[in-house]
Amino acid sequence: MATGIYPLQNGKYRWQIMVEGHRFHGVADSVKEAQQARAQKLAEQAKGLVIAPSRVTLGEQLAAWLAEKDQSRAKRTSLGYRYSSEKYISDSFKARKLKDIRPVHIRQLYTELQERGVTESNTLRLTHVVIHGVFEFALKDELIARNPAHGLKPNTTNKDDVKDLLVLNPAEATRFAAACRRHRWGPVFLFMLLTGVRRGEACGVTWSNVFLDADSPHVRIEQALHVAGKEKVLTRPKTKTSRRTLYLSADVVTLLKQVRQQQQAVRDELGDKAERNDFVFTNLKGDSLSPDNLKVHMTAICKAAEVPRIRIHDLRHKYASLALRAGVRIEVLSKQLGHASAVMTLDVYRHVYVEEMQQTALPTSVLFGHAN
Repeated sequence: MATGIYPLQNGKYRWQIMVEGHRFHGVADSVKEAQQARAQKLAEQAKGLVIAPSRVTLGEQLAAWLAEKDQSRAKRTSLGYRYSSEKYISDSFKARKLKDIRPVHIRQLYTELQERGVTESNTLRLTHVVIHGVFEFALKDELIARNPAHGLKPNTTNKDDVKDLLVLNPAEATRFAAACRRHRWGPVFLFMLLTGVRRGEACGVTWSNVFLDADSPHVRIEQALHVAGKEKVLTRPKTKTSRRTLYLSADVVTLLKQVRQQQQAVRDELGDKAERNDFVFTNLKGDSLSPDNLKVHMTAICKAAEVPRIRIHDLRHKYASLALRAGVRIEVLSKQLGHASAVMTLDVYRHVYVEEMQQTALPTSVLFGHAN
């Protein structure tokens, strides 16, 4: 058998060549195909098309890593990787040679992101996943001796750390709800406030999963709509607890009936120009909402309601806080929110729960129904 070609147990053949001590290799279905692939790589080397390990840049390795993730990860995940690499990894950092990058350079990249105002945990964590993954990929390809991102962790702020967040008080929440009823895009925000669903879940709700005429009106949360890069992607929740049934109050039932009437009126007006789909919350053309585009409408509603500007995700926190203060048990609230367990819910909303528990320290006069 030709030098540089080896049989594998699965009946296929591995080929390889060495460049500056680095092995380039691949797998083919037959000896002939392996010989052809190896010959092509040798020809590329002769023409200078095979990059020596010492000259490989982070950007080049990043492109290879992203291509591999396109094949091995869900579409939303791979698009998220691409979006983070384009938006948060600078061109100057991509131009660095892999062999020259040290932990200090990666820390500097994270510091620069934070100075730009990029501090949310999910954003920085995903960027770190990309950086670490690219170097791990290079390590397996023997382009580097160690992963300089190993052990590093960007400083983050957790969006679910609600203790110090500015959450609407009951009077502000009432004004916010009233403003939602007056605003063209208000129904989706009011739905989030009254049910505690995530933004992507609200945008992904379809009429086929809405049961307003049932004995106990409810909505099934079976999917979520996200934006990855510039593309809208529908995903199925990863956990069983995220796929859940939400029982609806009379207020939410009325809200959804109004949404259905308004949606039909828009489609009647647009006629054949209207987008036809099953989404509950749609835009002016009848198409699904883009979750990222809701931010500007949220700001407008807060301004109209004369309440502090809060994030869309804070509506979920507000629902949870109000539910706990209304006496909803932590186990029930956990299922409503789609948390993995009641422990997670308690961890996120511990400060609210403790405040409610402190109120159970009742004097004898209250417990026994008489004054001392």
